[in-house]
Amino acid sequence: MNDEIKINKKKFAIELTIALVMIGFIVIAMIIKGSQEKAENELADSAKNHSVSINNDELYNNVPPVPPAEYINSLNESDLKAALSENSMIKLETDSGIAVYVNNYRDTERFKAAVSFNESEIDKIIYSEVLSGYCTEEEANHDVAAKNDVVSINYAGTIDGTAFDGGTDEGVLLTIGEGHYIEGFEEGIIGMKVGETKDVPVTFPENYGAAELAGKNAVFKITLNEITGTKNYPEELTDKIADEATGGRYKTAEELRQYYKDQYIGKLVDQFIQGTACVSDIPEDDVIKIYDQQVKYYATQAENQGVSVATLLSFYGQTVDQLKNELMQNAANEVRLGLLYEAMAKDLEITIEDNDYDKLAKDNGYDDIESLYNAVGIDPEYAAKFILRDKVNKELFSMAN
Repeated sequence: MNDEIKINKKKFAIELTIALVMIGFIVIAMIIKGSQEKAENELADSAKNHSVSINNDELYNNVPPVPPAEYINSLNESDLKAALSENSMIKLETDSGIAVYVNNYRDTERFKAAVSFNESEIDKIIYSEVLSGYCTEEEANHDVAAKNDVVSINYAGTIDGTAFDGGTDEGVLLTIGEGHYIEGFEEGIIGMKVGETKDVPVTFPENYGAAELAGKNAVFKITLNEITGTKNYPEELTDKIADEATGGRYKTAEELRQYYKDQYIGKLVDQFIQGTACVSDIPEDDVIKIYDQQVKYYATQAENQGVSVATLLSFYGQTVDQLKNELMQNAANEVRLGLLYEAMAKDLEITIEDNDYDKLAKDNGYDDIESLYNAVGIDPEYAAKFILRDKVNKELFSMAN
């Protein structure tokens, strides 16, 4: 979830992502090979013990090409035409005439069905995000898996007998019942004996993040390697736990549960709107502007460490060319989303008012918008994009309820 609140016994922290969203600094998950701690220690030693001549020419030279719209779009032309003819997607247009194609949120029945959920999903989130901070773990003395057991498994997933990307792994530790896997996966491990291998059938949700897997039936061949322990959780979320876990932000279990429901609905709305959105064009100037900002961000981070970007990336097993390609891809996708929300705002007749800027500043702890601009390093254009996206999301959230 975009603004998910991370909870433990002592701390209720809200990650402030506004600066990254508005500036377009999409933080790339680097390919970590080996221990991150070791990499950071080596980096610190390198900066401390060596006089480094910082040369970031490689970062600025040979800019990757801006990917065309068809490369960024989630659907190919034939699938898009079929979706439009079925009325499952609709065509919108930005003020500059760029066509935007999005799942049909005007169809109230279709939209509400896409963002519907079972209360058990909220139970799983509370179980994982809140109650897990109040659990104790004891050593396992049994060899048949049960709910709340911490287990080590191998799994290999197939669809119609064919393996798919991300569907195979070994030595995975999970707690049965915490709900980190799709429905049916964890439940399928219950009753297995250590050393046993079992086929577990599952169905990927219709709103699953990977569109190629959404709604598909799959079979996971699971091997139970070991039961490493058993977690003991509180029986339910209480007012006392809600108040303590959130530092008084949510004083009752009902209030905290509603927060997680709102966040979950927001996630489903994002998946519905963003998942298959397509555009007819990607303005190159807009992409390059975001790309340049991201490049400068990484250059600054490296310089603060006293090393070049190439040296910084080497500790994470990544090259400058890999980073540049990822940044360009992310910049193009950010432009795609910007066009999507611009077109939706036009369709929903949503506009920005002068007081929206002051509200944005105050919501993020600043007295006025100029203070926010100076602190975060953004300009009115990026603030406007963020405000517009936020207002569209709120309207969609209202439509979903």
